[in-house]
Amino acid sequence: MVKMYLEYLDRAALDKKVFTFVISGVLVISVILMVTNTMIGLDQRVNIKWLLTLVFASFSTYLYVREKFQYVIEILVFSLLIFVMIPLGYFDANGDIVLTVSYLFIICVGINLVFIRWERIFFTVIIVIIYLLVYLSDYNFMLSDIIWKQEVYDRIINIPLTIFASSIVIALVAKSYRTEHELLAQKNRELIRANERLHEISSTDYLTDIYNRRSIVSKLKAYIDDINIGGNKQLGILLFDIDDFKPVNDTYGHYIGDAVLKAVALALKKLFIDSSIDIGRYGGDEFLIVFNDMDESMIHNYMEEVQTKIKDIQLPHHIHIAISGGFIKYRIDRHRTVEKILIEADKRLYIAKQAGKDRIVAK
Repeated sequence: MVKMYLEYLDRAALDKKVFTFVISGVLVISVILMVTNTMIGLDQRVNIKWLLTLVFASFSTYLYVREKFQYVIEILVFSLLIFVMIPLGYFDANGDIVLTVSYLFIICVGINLVFIRWERIFFTVIIVIIYLLVYLSDYNFMLSDIIWKQEVYDRIINIPLTIFASSIVIALVAKSYRTEHELLAQKNRELIRANERLHEISSTDYLTDIYNRRSIVSKLKAYIDDINIGGNKQLGILLFDIDDFKPVNDTYGHYIGDAVLKAVALALKKLFIDSSIDIGRYGGDEFLIVFNDMDESMIHNYMEEVQTKIKDIQLPHHIHIAISGGFIKYRIDRHRTVEKILIEADKRLYIAKQAGKDRIVAK
């Protein structure tokens, strides 16, 4: 509970933190008063209201830090403080108006920091009304002392005016803080989006909109490290290039060559759209596909689909393309680095070329 409480305070906004401190204060005060009443030997029936308050505050705190029914709890707690605790505290303290006004101002600060709508005005007015009712109900207006009466009248006028003025000042400060906080939060969101976009740009090949070489190799290395730690997974690595791609560039120009690369990347993205298979442009017309923790028969089915889908691509000038590739299967082997694996895959790609192209060599 304490850990959850501290974690909530760490991430909560100012108004939520203020209310959490308010309700925590109610909880602590209830405990202190119960202990004090017991130590000085008062009748335990005096502690009944504080025990009920303690139970209510504890349960409310638990729900509040779990972010459940927060608005309802805020209304209930401030209602309890204003309608019940202040009048009881005043009469229990034998009409100590100074202590009562101090509590009222603390509650007023909490209300104006927690609420931003009609609740702020409603509770502030109620605070003044409750203050006047408890104060006037205990005052003997038959006293003849003019000076004392004048002091009472001052309290009836000045304290409510001070409460209202304080509420306005606190409300303005709270509004200014919220505005600044919202602007800061907006700037942070924009910064996060910009960083995400920058990361996307830095990890994506500008032409084909798939992983660039650095990113796909980093993915492969991360998977290998994970296997070397876990041990039970396996990888499939397919490195392929487009057969006779250079003549396409030489005959039709780099614009058409770029269109071919884009079309191959798009075919791969469509094929693997709902899977966790990673695809990237390794360089030039070479592509790298990483099959992570996948059954070998499924990998071979995917590789056949890759060949078929690429052959079916409709290109300008009736160009037809095929691919040659080298496939590597990887299980836990701490002596095989990413560089060695890619060299092996490249050697098998070369074997596929030497064997007549349009094929994938896996051994």
